[in-house]
Amino acid sequence: MFRVVGRPFVVLALCLSIGGHLLGLQSIAWAKMVVNYAQRCSIKEAIVQTFDGHHPCDLCKQIGKARDAENKQERRVVNIKTDLVCTVRQVVFLPRVVPLEYLELINQSVCRSQEPPSPPPRAQLA
Repeated sequence: MFRVVGRPFVVLALCLSIGGHLLGLQSIAWAKMVVNYAQRCSIKEAIVQTFDGHHPCDLCKQIGKARDAENKQERRVVNIKTDLVCTVRQVVFLPRVVPLEYLELINQSVCRSQEPPSPPPRAQLA
């Protein structure tokens, strides 16, 4: 059951993490632009106007702003100052010392009331 439900969610998460949602929206915007421009001129001219970059629609402008915002966030992460002196600090957490109280060992010996038989019994060899 997890494989049937989990795989589509994993694929969706991967697509969103690499910007697939913007690609999908851009495809929708291009299709809409081709249809709108084809109503006024030939299909060849509509395709040229769609992909020339000089006639963006409102959705294309918003997608461009979203891409720029993502690129700015990525640049901020990359601009980390490198430290040329490599010093490694080790933090050692010592466990709390708890005194142990050992139990007292009481040794009691058991005395037999009878002595063992003399000579000791032996098993008969068959």
